[in-house]
Amino acid sequence: MELYMPRTVIISGASKGIGKETARVFAAAGDQVVVFDVDREKGEGFCREEKAAGRKVDFSAVDITNTENVRSAVEKAANQYGGVDVLVNCAGILDLHSFSETTEEVWDRVMGINLKGAFLLSQAVLPFMSKNKSGRIINIASSAGRTGGVKTGVSYSVSKAGIIGLTKTLARMAAPDKVTVNCIAPGTTNTDMARQFSSEDTEAILRQVPLHSLVEPEDIARAVYFLASDSAKMITGICLDINGGIYMG
Repeated sequence: MELYMPRTVIISGASKGIGKETARVFAAAGDQVVVFDVDREKGEGFCREEKAAGRKVDFSAVDITNTENVRSAVEKAANQYGGVDVLVNCAGILDLHSFSETTEEVWDRVMGINLKGAFLLSQAVLPFMSKNKSGRIINIASSAGRTGGVKTGVSYSVSKAGIIGLTKTLARMAAPDKVTVNCIAPGTTNTDMARQFSSEDTEAILRQVPLHSLVEPEDIARAVYFLASDSAKMITGICLDINGGIYMG
């Protein structure tokens, strides 16, 4: 049996929700995890918890919509830990505005965090992965990007559809350098983000889910870990749907 080789894993938006659970899974496996987040208090608190458990998790305050901030943070992590092996683009915000109520400011903010951030981070890490002829990029999309959403706003659904498109474009482009790029489209997940829905809206969503249950963060985290593993070395350009059956593409 081969010895496990720890990897350097950057995860954006890992101070809570899916990102936090994903960071736990990688750290528990022995990987060096670097949390990129704007929430310093929650991010550093999470890192302290993990370090107390003997795991390697560090925090970096990063505004993923700022090009220079992203490039500087990625370069620092790559230099400190000897490269970047895995990037998980998990940072995102929910928007519930209707089409007519969506302002340009709302649109730009959601697109900036949900789509531009993933683009900038991928652009920053790819040279390090390409140089090593190895790497994994996993993007977190949403079933809203597949279906248009049940109760989500237009900017959210479009940003997540953009993540799926970004994934496929990057997968084709990065393949010659043995870098795989995939995404996961979760259904409504049991996180603080989903709790922005009213109880009536949540029930309306669940009525459309054949398994009639919310997705749990660990469901997504385990799938991310699989896509980053050697077992998934021939998987690239896919969008893995984990949604209880609300979308069966």
